[in-house]
Amino acid sequence: MSSSAADEQMYLRCKRQAQTYFVLANKTDTVYHVKERISAALSGDVSPRKMRLYLTEKSSDALPDSATMADHEITSDACLYVVFRKAGWEDDDDDGTCWEDVDVVKPDLGE
Repeated sequence: MSSSAADEQMYLRCKRQAQTYFVLANKTDTVYHVKERISAALSGDVSPRKMRLYLTEKSSDALPDSATMADHEITSDACLYVVFRKAGWEDDDDDGTCWEDVDVVKPDLGE
């Protein structure tokens, strides 16, 4: 592996509810490719087409599947937020209610 290829590799934290998926990605990887890696970590139980990724917990716009990590200036150790399509919704249903809300459980640090 060349040093330029190694420089492009990064780890992403992809959070959903009480879960965090650690994904090895490159700056040139598309959002869809990252979703494929999350799907593989879930043994294919959730198709990439049934996931959305967001840059922030408060974002209302999902990252487009064709966008690259570089397009959105996503760097190593970035945190992305994952939501799944709710059960019972067809792939062609795409109103806002067919997706989970971004809901990440904060750890209780005993404070």
